Amino acid sequence: MKKFRISQQVSILALFVLTLATVQAASVTGKWAWTIKTPDGNSIKSSMKAKQDGKKLLGHLSRPGSDDKLEIKKGKVDGNDVSFTVVPNFQGGEITVEYSGRLKGDKIDGVLRVVEFDTELEWHAARVAEDADPTGNWNWVLSTPNGNELEATLELSLKDGKVIGELIADNWAMEIEKGMIKGDQLSFQTTNPNSGQKYLSKGTIKGKSLTGKVTFTNDSGEDVELDWAARKD
Repeated sequence: MKKFRISQQVSILALFVLTLATVQAASVTGKWAWTIKTPDGNSIKSSMKAKQDGKKLLGHLSRPGSDDKLEIKKGKVDGNDVSFTVVPNFQGGEITVEYSGRLKGDKIDGVLRVVEFDTELEWHAARVAEDADPTGNWNWVLSTPNGNELEATLELSLKDGKVIGELIADNWAMEIEKGMIKGDQLSFQTTNPNSGQKYLSKGTIKGKSLTGKVTFTNDSGEDVELDWAARKD
């Protein structure tokens, strides 16, 4: 009976360890930025948005400053081994580029092979924090120098990766300009339609809370910085 209990405990422990290893297994899902080393010593910057489904890898590659997206084909994740193929246009024709690498935490190191030219290059990738989604209506409150509070509604949405919307109060509205989101950092500019004065706002998104500061130059030529906070409905 004692041997049976020991054997049973070992089996349970082994199952627990196996389950824990499965839960803690790294995933390729997310956004990645990497550098491809070229033979002349230069480097090419690119990025990947990936989704892992079991051993299957889906997603696309893109280059900074370009709207071109290359679909990931034959994507596979086997343990820590990552592989996929993309087919970009090159000088009027398609070429096949085969990527293979090994995942180590938030990094991937590997080699790519251009099939048509039988050429291999190194690539090194790093996971990029996902951008927070600012979309929604935020109850926005600005703390003024005299201790009062100015309330407004901050309406935000995303369009082509840019933050757009309006800051609206009872008797005025200002359009969101130069809106950007990077990670959990939001920034935008607004302009007073009557005076033309510009305000630069920067804030940090944490769930349904948004806190930040607005800076501007007042009529006396002094730089002013005020605190503001917002909460999503």
